[in-house]
Amino acid sequence: AVPTEGTLYDPTEPHRARFGEVDGDVTYGSTESDPIPAVVGAQLTMGGQARTGLDSRARLDLLPEGTIVRMAPETIFTLDEFSETAETPVTKLAMLAGQVWIILNGGELDVHTLTGQATVTGSMMSVAYDPDTGDMLVTCLEGHCTLGNQHGRVELVAGQASEIPGAGAAPNP
Repeated sequence: AVPTEGTLYDPTEPHRARFGEVDGDVTYGSTESDPIPAVVGAQLTMGGQARTGLDSRARLDLLPEGTIVRMAPETIFTLDEFSETAETPVTKLAMLAGQVWIILNGGELDVHTLTGQATVTGSMMSVAYDPDTGDMLVTCLEGHCTLGNQHGRVELVAGQASEIPGAGAAPNP
């Protein structure tokens, strides 16, 4: 179960990622193998890829801390880095397309694309990425977020948004 607000968790428990909701055509697996249809409770391991099809959605629960990653339709990402314990959880997603909403409950979560990197260290963030244009849009919904690449960096707080309008461009203030 996902911890609710105010619930304590044991940070020495193994850090794991599992599907908490699956709606429509959602698959997962290694990037080298055939995709497996996702079901509630299926575990995504480090290096594994998650995909949502047209009109499909999913929720990935990072446990035991209770961080949630919601996937919009037509989203693809790889679980690039995943700390072994939840004591100071660090998660990195390599996003190939689509949109995710992150509700962070401890630690740090980075979303990397070919255009740049978005990081949330305090609460909620949305990241949308279009691989055709390279456009990356980040909205800091709560807490502190950053958006950056080799051309610049923008610090965001609740209610602010920024974008990188394509590969090779700096983030807009």
